Amino acid sequence: MTQAQRLELSAQPPHPALLCSGLSGGYAGEQIISAFSFEFRSGRVYGLLGANGAGKSTLLRLLSAVLPAPASSIELDGRSLHSLGSRQRARLLAMVPQSAMPVEGLTVAEALGLARLPYSEQQDPQGSECIAAAAAALGLEPHLSQDCSRLSGGQWRRVLTAQGLAQLGPQGGVLLLDEPGAFLDPPARAQLFRRLQAEARERGRCVLVTLHDLPAAGEHCDELLLLKQGRLLASGSPEAMLQPELLAELYSEAGEAEKREVA
Repeated sequence: MTQAQRLELSAQPPHPALLCSGLSGGYAGEQIISAFSFEFRSGRVYGLLGANGAGKSTLLRLLSAVLPAPASSIELDGRSLHSLGSRQRARLLAMVPQSAMPVEGLTVAEALGLARLPYSEQQDPQGSECIAAAAAALGLEPHLSQDCSRLSGGQWRRVLTAQGLAQLGPQGGVLLLDEPGAFLDPPARAQLFRRLQAEARERGRCVLVTLHDLPAAGEHCDELLLLKQGRLLASGSPEAMLQPELLAELYSEAGEAEKREVA
């Protein structure tokens, strides 16, 4: 470990950026996530792995209060997630969904401006800076005047990610991303993950991303969480988590389901 890394660790805040304690929840009375507990720290990129249907997207929706959860099970920046007003919560945590339809007639610049709505009740002197930084980070400057509905799938994914960055302040905050590499070609996907690493390191953000790309998970994440049937199977360094035995257990149910479908 380098001296810079030691200083970074010693400078971590006294409480997690996002704390889950026995989190359970789902849809319409159906429990998808069960007893999930974890401490997410600032300055790190976390990768969430699991088979389709394991509950990855559901977990992100619970963490972002899109889905209801017990009030005591999630803390954001040291406070109960559900004790925060919606605007206050949105200034601390941004959720980038897996899919969202672009609005015809809305330019990229206008889409990024919408990300600053949580600050609309007060003066927003940092708004322009945050929008410009997000556009630059995702390489969107040449497209700012372009209609969002005319973007490619990969370009639109970058706009959604930039919205998440623009929603947060210049430093800190929690960024949740559901399959941000979808529709991106391999070079663009690698560039995106490098950008997320830089956001964590340079701006002290806590980044949690769902993904299926195991090489990207190993290269770009500080820690991996393995989710199986809504429960945390294991967590740790990429080296420890990307072991054949663990991955076989993680995806075993998906493999059995595929066998049943073929039969």
